[in-house]
Amino acid sequence: MVAHGTIAFDTLTTSDQVNTGTEKSLDTSYLYNGSAKAWALYNGDTSGGAVLDSFNISTITDSDTGDFRTNFTNSMSNGNYSSVGMSRVYHVNSHSDDDKTTTGEKHESYYVSGTSGQRVSYDLSRNALLYHGDLT
Repeated sequence: MVAHGTIAFDTLTTSDQVNTGTEKSLDTSYLYNGSAKAWALYNGDTSGGAVLDSFNISTITDSDTGDFRTNFTNSMSNGNYSSVGMSRVYHVNSHSDDDKTTTGEKHESYYVSGTSGQRVSYDLSRNALLYHGDLT
């Protein structure tokens, strides 16, 4: 028989027998507020931005060379969430606050030319994105 219900608690407590034997407590709001609300690892050098693994990312849309848009499965409550993007040796970052919505964000991947110092849009492999904020 499958039971459906809710378990409600404000604090998690452990005896931490393995490490110190000392009881430790953690407020569950810290877990909720301190956890990433979305993340993705994707390959940008394939057509469409192939998602390798993710959480709360429904799709990644390839708009142009170096331009991608992440789309959240569950929306953020506002556009004031933080995002971090990275690749192996190149850069992945947000376009601007105008491109952030509650349902996703546009970002770009590029490298900086060693000779001119200019940003060059590039479809990079193995990009990582991380989002923190409040879900609706």
